[in-house]
Amino acid sequence: QCNEETIWPGCEQTYDEDWIQSGLCNEWWHEECSSYQGSGAFVCMRLLLNFQVAYSWPHVLRTLTHHVGETLYCLEMEVSKDQCSTAKSESNMNTKAGNKKKRFQSGAEKRKKQKEKEKSAEKQRKFLAAFVVQSTSNTEESSTPLHEDKSTLHPDTEAETVNVEVRNEEEFQVENITSKIDGCNIKHLDASDDSKIIESVNVSDNFPNDIALWPHSISGAARDHYLLNRPSNVGNIKNLKVEYTDRNKIYYRNISESNFYCFKANGKKEFREWLKFSETTIYCFVCKLFSTSNNQTKFITGYNDWKNLARSLKEHESSNFHIEAMFALKKRSVILGRIDTQLAKQLHGQQNYWREVLKRIVATVKLLSSLGIAFRGHRENVDSKRRGNFFSCIQYLSEFDSFLKNHLERYDNAGSRNVSYLSHCVCDEFIALMANEVKQHLIAEVKEAMYYSIIVDSTPDVTHIDQLTFILRFVDEKGDIKERFFGFIPIESHDSAYLENVVLENLRNYSIELKNCRGQTYDNASNMSGRYTGLQARLKEHCKTATYVPCASHTLNLIGNCAAEVCTPAVSYFDFIQKVYVFFSSSTRRWNFLQKNLQDSDIKNVKLISDTRWSARADAVAALNLNYKEIQKSLIEIGEHANEKPVYKLEAKSLARKFDEYETALLTVIWDKLLQRINSVSKYLQDTQANLLKGSSLLKSLTEFINEVRKNFQDIEAEANLMTDNRQYKERRKRKYHFDENKGGEACHEEKQSFIINVHNVICDVLIAELTQRSTTYNNILNDFQIFFDGKLEEKAFETCVTNLITKYADDIEAHYFKDEVKHFIKYTKNEKVTNPMHMYKLIKDGLQSTFPNVETILKIFLTLPICNASGERLFSVLKRVKNYLRNSMSQPHLNELSLLFIENDVVQELDYEKMIDKFSKLKARKVTF
Repeated sequence: QCNEETIWPGCEQTYDEDWIQSGLCNEWWHEECSSYQGSGAFVCMRLLLNFQVAYSWPHVLRTLTHHVGETLYCLEMEVSKDQCSTAKSESNMNTKAGNKKKRFQSGAEKRKKQKEKEKSAEKQRKFLAAFVVQSTSNTEESSTPLHEDKSTLHPDTEAETVNVEVRNEEEFQVENITSKIDGCNIKHLDASDDSKIIESVNVSDNFPNDIALWPHSISGAARDHYLLNRPSNVGNIKNLKVEYTDRNKIYYRNISESNFYCFKANGKKEFREWLKFSETTIYCFVCKLFSTSNNQTKFITGYNDWKNLARSLKEHESSNFHIEAMFALKKRSVILGRIDTQLAKQLHGQQNYWREVLKRIVATVKLLSSLGIAFRGHRENVDSKRRGNFFSCIQYLSEFDSFLKNHLERYDNAGSRNVSYLSHCVCDEFIALMANEVKQHLIAEVKEAMYYSIIVDSTPDVTHIDQLTFILRFVDEKGDIKERFFGFIPIESHDSAYLENVVLENLRNYSIELKNCRGQTYDNASNMSGRYTGLQARLKEHCKTATYVPCASHTLNLIGNCAAEVCTPAVSYFDFIQKVYVFFSSSTRRWNFLQKNLQDSDIKNVKLISDTRWSARADAVAALNLNYKEIQKSLIEIGEHANEKPVYKLEAKSLARKFDEYETALLTVIWDKLLQRINSVSKYLQDTQANLLKGSSLLKSLTEFINEVRKNFQDIEAEANLMTDNRQYKERRKRKYHFDENKGGEACHEEKQSFIINVHNVICDVLIAELTQRSTTYNNILNDFQIFFDGKLEEKAFETCVTNLITKYADDIEAHYFKDEVKHFIKYTKNEKVTNPMHMYKLIKDGLQSTFPNVETILKIFLTLPICNASGERLFSVLKRVKNYLRNSMSQPHLNELSLLFIENDVVQELDYEKMIDKFSKLKARKVTF
């Protein structure tokens, strides 16, 4: 019995003596909530609250969907006290029977039981039929006044199959309930676990916001929708005007904003929330919402008589129909508000819970992917000590995050059928989502920049698949040069025609037009740089403005290799450096000897000469030049050590004698001077911000420096004298002449002169010749842009450059204005003392685009031209890191996703957590909504 204050979702009345008792479950309710015409029974709302405990509000909402009068009834679930007792007794009988021999019922018992079931089913059908109003197109609405028949305010509802199974006396399990209610198709699932909520909810969106488009007969779902989402005004109030004629003159009347307020006698005004306007008419949305076919006023069908508007508004809001509609709105809003508020609160709490979980997962995925390390471990179960980096990070975070700790305790070992979002599949989905988001961002950057250059290079991975790196270079809106990675492409051939198809296909996949390509750079291989059939020539057939620029860093590397092999002493010298490294590195004891003598040096070891690393020769020579005497001392100590094997003692002494040769010291000084300068220039050219002007200037200055080294051999001798005590050149072996042989054909030089002519000058001459020849290509490209950078350019040369630019980039600039615009810009840059092309471009971007539009375009194209494809070379290291021998089974899409997130981690860090979670939830149907 209820003997204390009781509140249920649809009623706020306090218990008193007027309350009556339910005929179904003996619960107590006050008379208004229990009354129903035509039936002595009523639905117990406390029973529905028990549903809330067992199934959560999302499930209750789909069982409490039909409104009769102002009371919320259950169409799909009602269980009487007798049924509960029957279910309980059956459950007890089954429990006791489990320990006994199975007993079959007799025919009489079966017939009796069948009659009881039919009687119970008939009782339920009659009970449910009392609350169902069949909807037909010809059904006429009741004309009973609003306060007498409240059912006229509610929609017709269609209820389909309802299957109810009683599990035990304590809980009801609802299975496979499908309801069709006014355009809403709802699929119900087993809701016994809070983590399982509705998976598929398709709600009809046939609820127009414009009140003029509302149908005459408003369904229950539409009524509930507009109660929770109040309609808004459509159009402009100033356009609500009506034309009328008086004495052959046309007049216009407009509605005033004051008509939307009700003025009280004390001067205060109240906003008429019920008044809404459309394009040409105004409506009372409350009356329209709760209207019947017998109550159709002008404020329901649409009112536009502005002459009598004030009087009509006053009469309408004072009418009984409007007042009753407002009462109905208030009562219905209370019921909907209470149920919807609690439902929304619970759903919001569940959504926030899973969003918080996914935020931590996304943050972990971002961290691991930006570091380029593996995610998964050897065993990914709760007891494994090698669960991988992802689970290790999650567990580490849980030590400081109580929320994550509780989640792990609840779901970490819950099984595959339970939602936890900690599996590797979820990680892979987020990796794919984030990589796609980054890829779309990069594509948008390229399209916004318009002009771009292509950089490609290839290398085999650990599984011997040839991977082609695809990079695009462009200038962004801020004026910064970007070289963005777009993926590794597996290729099967190095043929230029095949590579052409690969490049064009990828540009089409990214929806990037080839006609906007203004540059391309590759290594100096013939299949790439060939003048007639190379890749660069084939792409030029599609886009004539795709200027080919040979990779300057590859060029310098080739020049250095060529000079190192030009003469026998040079080859012998680098072979000697390699032998020194191998001798020390092949034994830890010998390496310790070396480390002991190099404690005070900046470079504490010797270096290996690598064929793939451009700076390897420079690093090896620098280490030898800096530690010349210390390395020699280490070799001598090893050669005299009593515990060393004779074979190594002999090798150490042989290498030590090589250090004593004066030519070794001279070559060390020569190569250190040359390679350090070449390496410095190469490092600048590898920078993404490098441009053609600076690169060409550095190559020219490098040629002049090498020429100075060639002339100043005495400086080289002075430095070599500080490295060794031996000052004697190696004596040349004299050839024995026959008595009849003429000696006049052979020049006789002393040892020093012979070294200068045959070694020093040869090395320098080869470097100078190669640099001069290969720099010609860069100078030819740069000549057309000299008008911006050469202040001493003659008028004839100026005219030639302008003509060449207009001819080449006719589709990019306005030829008629370009010449005068360039002259004006040159004078402006002289006054501003700006000579760097990057600074020039940013100067224009700082509000001068409309003043120098064509100059901006040309400078942007110039900065887009690449001078080196070092970005492609650097990506080879990423490839070896991401796809190593432990991860060699990685798929190609996954390789590209992880590589993209690692390389473009600056874009990854800007990704929005909420956006990623929203896309994750929309990707496919989820067991949990977010």
